[in-house]
Amino acid sequence: MVIEFVGCSGAGKTTYIEKTSKALAERGRTADSSTALIARATRTAWIRNLFWRNVCLNVILFPWLLLALRHHARFFFFGVRRIVRESSSAVSVLQRSLSQVRNMAGNELLRRLRSAPEFILVDEGTIGGIHNVLVHLKQAPDSASIEAYSRLVPKPDLIIHIDTPVDVALRRTELRPDPPLRFHTLSERLRFVQFGHDAYAALGKCEALRDSWRTIRPSSDASPLDNRTSAQIVDVILSKEAEDNGHGPHRES
Repeated sequence: MVIEFVGCSGAGKTTYIEKTSKALAERGRTADSSTALIARATRTAWIRNLFWRNVCLNVILFPWLLLALRHHARFFFFGVRRIVRESSSAVSVLQRSLSQVRNMAGNELLRRLRSAPEFILVDEGTIGGIHNVLVHLKQAPDSASIEAYSRLVPKPDLIIHIDTPVDVALRRTELRPDPPLRFHTLSERLRFVQFGHDAYAALGKCEALRDSWRTIRPSSDASPLDNRTSAQIVDVILSKEAEDNGHGPHRES
């Protein structure tokens, strides 16, 4: 079961993935992060520097990109067109395009793993790729583009939307040592976070994702280290598993 965690910068996705994996293990279930699984499958775990690991993955994952394009070529070209049209520089086009390629290829690799845990917890995946394709600094993405993205994007089995209050996400982004758009001004980074937050809110309302979308709303004073939210996420995952196996009712988020 491939489960993608989505949310704007500062939502706490990575921390919640780590805590959810531990909480599932405490219930006797196996789970691992997509980052660790891809690193092991491609034998790039020894590369500690994220930039150089991504450079290697761009090459190593190419066969899986070709496999992904067999089914998702329309999504690929939709993304490339939007990135080229909206990006402010050639560097931005290259960075966003390569990130989107890794998301697609990584998703295909995860689907084809010979030995995988029961639950694969994805941090940077195809749904989260909306940050590369539609979230830019000029203006917020329009509803028609978000709707098209929802129809074309390769879909995981379950999407966990960490809907952290935007004011909390903005404060966390200000304090991050590795913020998004590192070489931009603070005001530009915060606008990027706001646009991302709004894009996910709109994406979750799209018909194409409704059955697999679950929204988790941590309280404004909740820390990602708080066990209550991760326990809630585990309940949602197990409920979706039971639903898919025909053992439980459909539950709206």
